[in-house]
Amino acid sequence: MTWSYSRRVKVQVQTVKQLATCGTPTSCDTAFQQVTINPSGSTGWHTHPRATFVAIAQGEGTLYNAGGTGCTGEKYAANSGFFQTEADNHVLRNEGTTPLVLYAFYLLPSGTPSTSIRTDQAQPANCPTIP
Repeated sequence: MTWSYSRRVKVQVQTVKQLATCGTPTSCDTAFQQVTINPSGSTGWHTHPRATFVAIAQGEGTLYNAGGTGCTGEKYAANSGFFQTEADNHVLRNEGTTPLVLYAFYLLPSGTPSTSIRTDQAQPANCPTIP
C-alpha cells in the first residue's frame, strides 16, 4: 500500500529585496564549480563579484562572515546550502573529519574571466582567530 499526502501552503511576504539583475541593461555570466575541501582546510577569506549560491553535497562546513562585530560560524551539513552577496567577506572551513564537497553557482558581471570569480581578502580584524 502506498500513501501519498500533499498540502498547499500560502506564504505572504511584505517585501522582496532584489539581490541581482541579469538582463537588459545589466547582462551577466554564470559559472558552476565543484569544490572539495579536506579536513582542517578552508577556502581562505574572499569575496565574489556578484551573488553566489552554494550547495553542500558531502560533509559539513562552517561559514564565517566578517561583517558585524563578531565572527560566529554557521554550520552547513550535506543537503543544505547558503547564499552570499558580493559584499560578504567570508571563509568556509572544513572543521570535520571527512572531505567537504560543495557546488557553487556564480552570477558574474558579463565577461568576467575565470580567474576573477573570487577575490582574496585579508584576515578581518574582527575575526582574528579564524584563518
